[in-house]
Amino acid sequence: MSLPKSRRQCTFKFQRVLSAFPVERLPELLPEELLRDVLGKHKCLFGGVFHSAIVLWAFLCQVMRDGKDATCQAAVARISTFLIQIGRNVPHANTGDYCYKSQIQAIYPQHTAQKPGLGFPIARVVALLHLGTGCLLDAAIGPYQGKDTSEIAMLRHLLSSLKAGDVVVADRHFCSYWLIALLMQKGVHVCFRKHQARHTDFRKGRRLGKNDHIVTWKRGSRPNWMTDQMHRSLPEQLELREMRYIISEPGRKQSPFVVVTNMLERSGQEGVSAQEIAELYGYRWNVELDIRNIKTHLNMDFMRCKSPPMVNTEFWMKLLAYNLIRMTVGLAAKQESILPRQISFVSTCQYILSNWDVACFSALNPDEMLRQILRCISQCRVGYRPGRFEPRCVKRRRDQYKLMMEPRDDLRQRLSKGDNSFEWNSLRKAYSAIRARHLP
Repeated sequence: MSLPKSRRQCTFKFQRVLSAFPVERLPELLPEELLRDVLGKHKCLFGGVFHSAIVLWAFLCQVMRDGKDATCQAAVARISTFLIQIGRNVPHANTGDYCYKSQIQAIYPQHTAQKPGLGFPIARVVALLHLGTGCLLDAAIGPYQGKDTSEIAMLRHLLSSLKAGDVVVADRHFCSYWLIALLMQKGVHVCFRKHQARHTDFRKGRRLGKNDHIVTWKRGSRPNWMTDQMHRSLPEQLELREMRYIISEPGRKQSPFVVVTNMLERSGQEGVSAQEIAELYGYRWNVELDIRNIKTHLNMDFMRCKSPPMVNTEFWMKLLAYNLIRMTVGLAAKQESILPRQISFVSTCQYILSNWDVACFSALNPDEMLRQILRCISQCRVGYRPGRFEPRCVKRRRDQYKLMMEPRDDLRQRLSKGDNSFEWNSLRKAYSAIRARHLP
């Protein structure tokens, strides 16, 4: 594809891409020049029928939808509909120019316990999320196994996104001496659940209160991933605060939580009580909900693209859509003077999608449309259900099909020879179970 001779040929401008998100000052936050510079830097600035702006618009809409509307064919259909409305030639329905395929298992291999042809490529993702708004600050993607592919190793690449005074809240997997030392070097506070491999004895250390003391962690031998210079730059010991609490509510985990932090002061202007530390760590559950929104409602649990470059593109496109939705939630919350987490993420996404084509092609007053949509979004509140707990099981019965335990080509050969025993065994068991339930 060749670049257009002039911008007039690209009737679909970059700012039209963002018009579906009712965010005030969004053209100032993401100006057209910035979008062009970023796309040009990554060699994604192209022309033709599928030029950069219209592909960005179609891709954003695609990653926010699910089912039939999330396919490449549906994205091409939206572009064709737009071209029909403006009187331009419609591209072929083939999706080859919009998306392409290549081998992906070389970069993102499947699980080693699965036979070739039976598993799916697996990627590992680590993200930094803002606790107050839920916005994504930074993220990293890589293979699920191999050198420097652990969650802690990937998080070390994101430390540049943190600044002095920030507070990082994470689960026990990240509670290591080296990560805490690197964060403290940057002036960052930590609030981690203590790793189960570390012993806790509240009879030792400097006592601050019941189940609350200050202890000293000593530096160990240099790990393989760390250079000698980095090892020498870290302190030989760390003074950390450990506190323990138990949640005494029906349906909640009754096992004690031991939290580690470098916020040592208990009183004074900068003091933090044990109750405040416990509440802060309890807010970490919001991150689990944010990850659920990204994986489930933006379909990040299964990538549709078939090549490593396109997987990375789809990954960042979904995170861009996520942040744009979060910005919309934040603006609606500000308009009604409520907290962003009081507004439903899913409902906001539904309002944006319902307004997608209207916002891009309508001649209505954009300011009035902005106020009306934000007012509707602000009314979609998350239910306040303190103490709610649910069993971790699924009520809906899934299809009674057997899992694929042989490569697809081998099973096709068996079918061509009239052998479908691998299907029938599972279906026969399901049929027998149904008869046993309904017949006397």
